This record gives sequence, C-alpha cells and structure tokens, in this order.
Amino acid sequence: MEPSSQAEPILQRLPTGDNVVVCEGAVREKPSSKEEVLQFLKDYFGGHAATVGSVLVTNLKSGFRKGEWDQVEIE
Repeated sequence: MEPSSQAEPILQRLPTGDNVVVCEGAVREKPSSKEEVLQFLKDYFGGHAATVGSVLVTNLKSGFRKGEWDQVEIE
C-alpha cells in the first residue's frame, strides 16, 4: 500500500528524543541494577538534581534537523 500524498510529508520526518538526570554534575541514564537504583535515590535525597529532555526531528528527504531541549531543576 502506497502512502497518500497527504501522509508522505509526515512519513519523511523522524522524531527522536531522550531524557536524563544530571545529579551533582554527573549524567545519569537508567540504572542498571537494584543497587544502582538505591544509590541514585540516596544521591537525589541529599543532593541537587535536574532533568534534561531533548527532541530532535530529522527530515529524511532533505537531511534538515531541528531540535530543542529543556532542563528542570529539582530541589
């Protein structure tokens, strides 16, 4: 089945995104173990943390990219 002419421009765009936590200057991805979860929670309780989220949309036909990011402080 071929995409309709109205859907084609939408199908040419690839949205991607990610979120991380920054705690005391270190980037934290998803914890890989129960022990790491507990350590992260201890660090967050007494420290300073922020979440950073980003989105990047790529036009697969032209290669043009547009992205944004946002940071939220947790106190």
